[in-house]
Amino acid sequence: MSRTGYGYGRIPEEGFLAFRKELTEGWWGEIPVPDKEAGKHTATMLLGLPADTRWKMRLAKAIGLLAAAAASGPAVKVDVLDQHWDSSQRKLDLEIQLLGESDDPHARALADRLSTTLLAGDGRAQTQLAYDKEVDFGRRQVELGRTEPLGQDLRAAGLEKLLREIEIRTEALAEGIGRGGEGGRPSARWLRVRDALRGCANAFNAVHDALDYDLDQAADGPDRGRLLMLRAALEQFLERHDALKEEPDEVAVAAPPAAAEAPASADGAAPAEAPAEPAKKKPAKKKPAKKAARRPAKKPARKGASRRR
Repeated sequence: MSRTGYGYGRIPEEGFLAFRKELTEGWWGEIPVPDKEAGKHTATMLLGLPADTRWKMRLAKAIGLLAAAAASGPAVKVDVLDQHWDSSQRKLDLEIQLLGESDDPHARALADRLSTTLLAGDGRAQTQLAYDKEVDFGRRQVELGRTEPLGQDLRAAGLEKLLREIEIRTEALAEGIGRGGEGGRPSARWLRVRDALRGCANAFNAVHDALDYDLDQAADGPDRGRLLMLRAALEQFLERHDALKEEPDEVAVAAPPAAAEAPASADGAAPAEAPAEPAKKKPAKKKPAKKAARRPAKKPARKGASRRR
C-alpha cells in the first residue's frame, strides 16, 4: 500500500543536501536525465520521459532549491537579535527610573510622561511580547519620539541616542523575522530555507509514494528489482536520520505554518502533505518567560514622593 507520510519532514537541511550525491551514484545515478540547456522542459517532453527520470528530476530540483536558499545569506539567530532589543528596552526603563528619582519636580514629571508614553506595564512588559509585536512596539516608540512634544521631552532627558539604538535594534529584529524590506513580509533566509525544506519533504514523499504504487502493480522481473533498489535507497536515507515512522510528517525547521499545497507528481502520485511546524519556535508565538533579572520590589512610597506611572 502507498501512503504520503514517510518521515521526510524530519530530515534536516544537511541531510537533503547530502542526498544530492546519491542521485549521481548507484541505482539512482544510472537513471538518465535530459540536459538543462533548453531551460524549462515542455509538457510534451516531460510526458514522454520515463517515470524514474521524472522522479530523479523532481528530487534534484527540490534539493537544488534548498541549496540555493541555504546559500542565500548568513543564518540569523533571531533570539540574539531579540536579546539586544530587550537590553535596549531595559536601559530605557532604567534611565527613566533614574530621572524619576530626581529632587527636581519638573524632572519627575518628565519621567512620568516618558514612562507613560514609551514603556509598557512595569516598564519592561514589552520585552515579553512576541517578536512581531516587539517590532511594532519599537517602531511606535521611534515614531512617537519624532513628534512633539515628546521629542522635546526626549531631548530634555538626553535620551535621543538611546532611542536611535532602539530604532536600529528594532529594524535588525524586523529583518531577522522577515519584516525588514518593502512590500510586507519579504522572504528572510530562514523562511526560504523553511519553504525549501517543505519542498524537499513533498518531493521525496511523492516519489516514495509513486515507487510504492508501482511496486504494488509490478510483476516479478528485472524492472521490479530495479524499483526495489531505488526504494531501498530512500528507506536507507530515512533510517540514517532516524526518520522512519507511520505518523504524519513533522517539520525539521521552525517557522510559521504557511505551507502551500503541494502539486501532484508528474507520474500521478498523490501530493505529499506539507509538514507541520513545532509551535514552540514560532516567531508569532509568545516567547517563554525570560530569566533576565527584574528590578527589585519597590519600597513603600514615601509621603510626598513622586509616583512612577
